[in-house]
Amino acid sequence: MKKTIGIIILILSSLFVVSCFDNEESDFPYDVTAFFTQDSISSEENIIIFVRTDTFFANCNYGIIYDLSINNREISIEFNDIFIPEIVLPAFGPASAYIQLQLSSRTGTYNITFENQGIENTAELVFNDEMCILEAVNTTNVTVLKDTLYFK
Repeated sequence: MKKTIGIIILILSSLFVVSCFDNEESDFPYDVTAFFTQDSISSEENIIIFVRTDTFFANCNYGIIYDLSINNREISIEFNDIFIPEIVLPAFGPASAYIQLQLSSRTGTYNITFENQGIENTAELVFNDEMCILEAVNTTNVTVLKDTLYFK
């Protein structure tokens, strides 16, 4: 019995050490999914879009490096790379990022361009008095889940 427990501990320790030094590919050839993580927000809070890779990695705390620009009613998000932290958590999971949108107005429609692997994927943020709707327009390698964010 002690020998079995010792072997199990040795295997788990080996997996932990190997996952800490795992060298994943660090460019960005991954499809992603985008959606809201909250159901409702107050008028003072920024709108946050959560993005995650459709690919799972050996460690669950990888991040997505992106560039964000907001110009009038045009939002551009370009996915650049995977961030691999110095300390990794040895559990399978997607790379992810929370993208905070500091918008000047919560009325009308904002056009969003998600650039991934050189392909422009488009979506819209449509506002009315009660809610904000995130909706795909033309996507190839970014899945935009139609999602609604209600205002408190």
